[in-house]
Amino acid sequence: MPMSCNGINNKNINNGSTNSRDPLPPAAPPVSPSGKFPLSSTQQVVWLDQYLRPDSTCYNLGSVVLIEGELDEALLIRAFKTVVYRHDALRLRLVNTQELPLQELTTPDNVSVAIRDFSGHADAEEQAKQSIHAVFTCPFDLNGELWRFELLRVSDHRWYWQFCCHHLIGDAITLGLIAEDIANIYRCLIRGEEITQAAPSYLDFIDEDHAYLNSQRYQQDKQFWLERYKNLPPELIQPANTAEKADNKHPEPLVWQWDQAFFQRIEDTVAVQGLSVLHFMYAVLACYFSRTTYFSRSDFSQVGFSQVNSSEEIVMGIPVHNRKNAKQKRTIGMFSSVIPVGITVSPDDTFLDVMNKTAAELRRCYKRQRLPIAEINRLIKTQQKSGRTQLFDIMLSFEWIAVNADIPNATLNYSKIQRGAPFPLIIAVHQYAFANSEDTHKPVTFEFDFSPDYLSRAEVITLQSRLSVLIEAALASPEMPIRNLPMLPESEQQRLAAFNATRMDFPPDGSVNS
Repeated sequence: MPMSCNGINNKNINNGSTNSRDPLPPAAPPVSPSGKFPLSSTQQVVWLDQYLRPDSTCYNLGSVVLIEGELDEALLIRAFKTVVYRHDALRLRLVNTQELPLQELTTPDNVSVAIRDFSGHADAEEQAKQSIHAVFTCPFDLNGELWRFELLRVSDHRWYWQFCCHHLIGDAITLGLIAEDIANIYRCLIRGEEITQAAPSYLDFIDEDHAYLNSQRYQQDKQFWLERYKNLPPELIQPANTAEKADNKHPEPLVWQWDQAFFQRIEDTVAVQGLSVLHFMYAVLACYFSRTTYFSRSDFSQVGFSQVNSSEEIVMGIPVHNRKNAKQKRTIGMFSSVIPVGITVSPDDTFLDVMNKTAAELRRCYKRQRLPIAEINRLIKTQQKSGRTQLFDIMLSFEWIAVNADIPNATLNYSKIQRGAPFPLIIAVHQYAFANSEDTHKPVTFEFDFSPDYLSRAEVITLQSRLSVLIEAALASPEMPIRNLPMLPESEQQRLAAFNATRMDFPPDGSVNS
């Protein structure tokens, strides 16, 4: 297993020092004689970061589903309990050791589900909203259950279910699979049908992952990333001054809704070039951050940027599902990883140039996506060289997940997707949809999740308004050099014009020196 996690008790975890002659991963058996299992490499990355930030909730992950119509609450609870029995990832518990924790399967004798009834309150929706926020922002005890499930009633025909888990046992795909399995099992229970299809096991992935960590492919992936990032890129987002950090450690994300017509314009633009929406959005962010640096945090919401005239490498994290076959795509558990994708951007590049650079680099990096990001950071000595714990400050996520499930006499719609912010800024373009509901007609969601240790809400609002201008310009003129693409909204242009209005009239009969 990667040395980045093996060295957890070596005391050089705090000063970042590592041995330049790292041994190969040990060939330990995937299952110990006591019936305990190692963490997968993707779990190790999450656990290590949580270990270093024990009070953080940045790895909380969840979804809220709205139910409208008729509901048998007892059967829905029974359906969820059946899901827990079926999927071993939901029955994993960590076991502390002298080094990395192990994990073991527990018998879910008493699956705990909270039912909250707000239907008697005049402000039932607000009460439910506050409860949902409180549950999501509560830290998990890593030695206990790593998920929570609640059913919230707001009227006789309206409920929410909230599923929240630690990223150690689930990822974005897991959220969709959980919802689908709950709905399918509920439908079977209503109809009195047997559930015959077995659920795939996450333990199989742990075995397969162990084989990877002891393979030649693992060594080749390490070499690729070591050569790719011999030189570290600059920071894109500076930490906030201590005095300016927000008291709220769980800020609500900034949500920007795109209607279908606007999203279709983006899809049409990239389709002509044989590119994707992910390429487009990466290019938008690369153009923005290649042209801007924070002049001062107090001035960010006004002008806050200076032109950069030289070429500069922009690196952002791109999540990968890391599920290589049909079985893994149906397995509840933690598979996902993040790869650092970097391109060099010049002011003379056109927006189309930047998209093509992005596409080429993504193709290259996808082939080496399996190596954990913690191992990449260790290999290239991110902390020793820069004092930073991560190679990148921004993660760009593009998630399109359709859940093929419904329940009798009611409709299901996604109300909210919840995620923490383990990086200064996460920008997620996503649509989670129940295939047979109104979800498929909802606007596409562009969501900014941010850490208040780096950004204030006002700064994120300013960023969103500038990206809106830049996206419109890129759609109108993809072959324009990026140095000429406008970024400032009208309000900022007016403030800038007022700031620069320094012209003075002098008396016609006087001199400048008089």
